[in-house]
Amino acid sequence: MDQVLILVLFGVATLAAGGVLWFVLDQRYASQLAAHKRQLRNEAEQDLKARWQTHQQELAAEAGQMLARQAELHAEAEALAARQEAHASASDELEHQRRELELELASLTSRQRAELERIASLSPAAAREAVLDQARQELQAEYSSLIREHEALLKQRQNELAREILTRAVQRTAVSHAREQLAIAVPLPDMSWRGRVIGRDGRTVQALQSATGADFSLDEESPAVWVSSFDPWRRELARRSLEALIQNHHLHPARIEAEVERQQAALDAELPKLGEEAAFRAGVHDLHPELLRTLGRLQYRRSFGQDVLQHSVEVALLAAQLASQLGADVETARRGGLLHDLGKALAEPERPESHTELGVELARRCGEPAGVLHAIAAHHGDDAPHSIEALLVQVADTLSAARPGARSEQLAKHVQRLDQYEKIALGFAGVTRAWVLRAGKEVRVLVDPDEVPEEQIQPLARDIAAAIAAQLQDRQQVKVSVIREIQASGYARP
Repeated sequence: MDQVLILVLFGVATLAAGGVLWFVLDQRYASQLAAHKRQLRNEAEQDLKARWQTHQQELAAEAGQMLARQAELHAEAEALAARQEAHASASDELEHQRRELELELASLTSRQRAELERIASLSPAAAREAVLDQARQELQAEYSSLIREHEALLKQRQNELAREILTRAVQRTAVSHAREQLAIAVPLPDMSWRGRVIGRDGRTVQALQSATGADFSLDEESPAVWVSSFDPWRRELARRSLEALIQNHHLHPARIEAEVERQQAALDAELPKLGEEAAFRAGVHDLHPELLRTLGRLQYRRSFGQDVLQHSVEVALLAAQLASQLGADVETARRGGLLHDLGKALAEPERPESHTELGVELARRCGEPAGVLHAIAAHHGDDAPHSIEALLVQVADTLSAARPGARSEQLAKHVQRLDQYEKIALGFAGVTRAWVLRAGKEVRVLVDPDEVPEEQIQPLARDIAAAIAAQLQDRQQVKVSVIREIQASGYARP
């Protein structure tokens, strides 16, 4: 009985569990089915929306294309209307031109008829003269045109020929110019000579500077003395004097002045030889001895850093080449070119004449011909050139001066400033000599002890320094040294 009851209870429990399980499964299936339906409905709605949007976009694109096409059709219609208006305007213009041509044709016909009537009334001689007059007018117009063409060709050929002549002349006379040097090194036998050059308390070097007007400075690395001066004549005189004193072992203040005088006399004696060598290089002969001496002096003259003697030789060669190319007087051009700057060797601050006037005067005294005198006078435009030789000397002078590297304007200004220092110092009473040292940093002045007392030395130095600062407005500091020396000599007689 108990087993039956247990089986019944088990069956009831099984049925109850099966019912519960069926209910749970049925609810899950129902919920899944509802979710699937909702998903299908959402997908269908999204698909419909996408299709609707695509359809709307296609409709909008088609509408835009239709609007664009409509605009194109409108533009074409406007262009067609414009072309129609242009055609109408062109037709009116053509009609106007046709009427003008008809009027012009009628006028020409009338004139031609009148001309034919006039010709018919002319005699054979008159008709022939009319034909010749018309032919003459046509030939005159053609002749004028040919003349203008030939003038243009001739001018072009003249320019080419002038450039060719100048190029050949410069090429054949390529003369080298040594660049300006303000300092020269004089070698010493050994380093022990440095003390002898300076001397006791610097007396030897001071005596050298006073006698030559140049500056002396010792080289710090080698046994040598640098001799510097803006004046080439002083620089060469100082170099030769120092070399002679070293060679003769007479480097003593008492013998310096005598040696400087001997070297100056030797330099003066060499001037004619320098002039002869320059004349030989230029191809000029039979010059007066005074002209040769003055030419040699140009060896120690500078113009904007250019060696004036070398420049004169180059101008002579250039002028001769140009004259030979142009069929002018070669010898006159050559001599005028060599002597054109002769006056620069004679120009001094106290002389009011220009170097051109001085050169003409010296050449006239030495018997140079009139053509050479005129070339000298006209090379800077002081006189208008009246001969082709004078004009060629002027051109050659310009070519030589303008050649790259021939001149140094900056150096020339520096030398001119140093020269002004000396002129200012020499303008004071009692000053006998003045020279510039140390590249313009010092002006040394020698005064006459009879005119300048000792108590006036310091005020004189201040006055000279103030004058230099006021007149030149120089930015660098310049030292002014005033020297007042009294020398006394006595003789011991046996």
